[in-house]
Amino acid sequence: MPYAFNRHQADRLQCLMIEGATVSLHDNLDKHVFNEFHKCRFIYRPVSNGVINGLSTNPATRSQLELDGRVDEFGLARIRGELNPFAPRINTDVSLVFKNVDLVSASPYSMKFAGYKIASGKISLDLNYKVRASQLEGQNSVILDQLTLGERVDSPDALKLPLELALAILKGSDGKIDLDLPVSGSLDDPQFSYGAIVWKAITNVLTKIVTAPFRALGALFGISGDKLEAIDFDAGSAVLLPPEREKLKQVATVLAKRAQLKLAVPGQFNEAADGAALKVRAVRLEVARRAGIRVAEGEEPGPADLTDRAVRTALRAMLTERHGAAEWDQRKVQAEQGAAGTPVSMLERAQRITQGEPQVADLGPLYRGIVERLNQSQTLAPEALQQLAKRRSDVIIEVLKGAGVEPARLAQPSSERIDGGAAKVVPVKLGLSSR
Repeated sequence: MPYAFNRHQADRLQCLMIEGATVSLHDNLDKHVFNEFHKCRFIYRPVSNGVINGLSTNPATRSQLELDGRVDEFGLARIRGELNPFAPRINTDVSLVFKNVDLVSASPYSMKFAGYKIASGKISLDLNYKVRASQLEGQNSVILDQLTLGERVDSPDALKLPLELALAILKGSDGKIDLDLPVSGSLDDPQFSYGAIVWKAITNVLTKIVTAPFRALGALFGISGDKLEAIDFDAGSAVLLPPEREKLKQVATVLAKRAQLKLAVPGQFNEAADGAALKVRAVRLEVARRAGIRVAEGEEPGPADLTDRAVRTALRAMLTERHGAAEWDQRKVQAEQGAAGTPVSMLERAQRITQGEPQVADLGPLYRGIVERLNQSQTLAPEALQQLAKRRSDVIIEVLKGAGVEPARLAQPSSERIDGGAAKVVPVKLGLSSR
């Protein structure tokens, strides 16, 4: 005969044994969006055994419970803890463990909140909840095993996030996704909803991942993800510096552990910084050519040696060709006026007359000004910046291929301009997507 608790006095049941019980949980989703899943039973759990000790209506006491069961055909359910089911808000400690639960039956939820059906996968949960004076504190450890999304479904409640990218970042080489989701809230709050706070925790995690994917990957592998998202080049250069080569080695390691990720390596240039650096290099190369200084293919000419007569001759010729003899004459006069009173040796005077240079002891300021003038007026080929950007992308991709990254996982978008002013370093920002 069933036992009936007395509402007007504290009753106590020393031991309640449960055998062969079943629990069916139903949820009515929005039938306008999920007609075929409306009033869907998504968990059917025959409980094989369990015990609840010290069941009492006295709010100052707690019952001890141990329940074990099966979820669907191969899933495990286990509940342990202490609580008073008649006053659960006062003092509750409960842990719930679910292992190897088939995710396909949860498709109605993934359709509504994620916008996808679930094709396959298992979930294991380790949930620990404490309630003290109506204040809930919970820890949710979630492991998704071999989760595969099915077809996309339109849902007004679905996350507006690239879910495939988030899953590709989270899913390890063993096909598992491991999440820790702390939750908290007041059960006395009229707006409190357990489902809402759990979903908010999930949303926060996924949002952080897709908005800063490299940071998320860095946190997973114990490296500085913020640094991995950009490969720095000197302005005007496509030479990969040693620290950046180390970054790419780490990127290759991450990609090896996340098989569902693709990497975009765009060719990028900073018009101000790269343009100025390319002009400087062009002037240096032309000065070296005119001065008879050999510069091998791919070598940097370096700054002009202003103590070299051939270099100064080349600079004077370039200035007069590009800006007229009058400008050279004007600069010569200004140099002599600015150095008035500075003694010049007889030998220097003779050399200056021979070269047609001003009678000053230090020619450095004059020729540095000429170099600056030539740098500013130097023109570039129309495609120079785009070609530089392409070379940067090419060298990054070649290094990644050499580190074992499959070419099919590397995309090379067209060259693009980035902002940044006259910086000394130009970052090429990498991009991530799911395969």
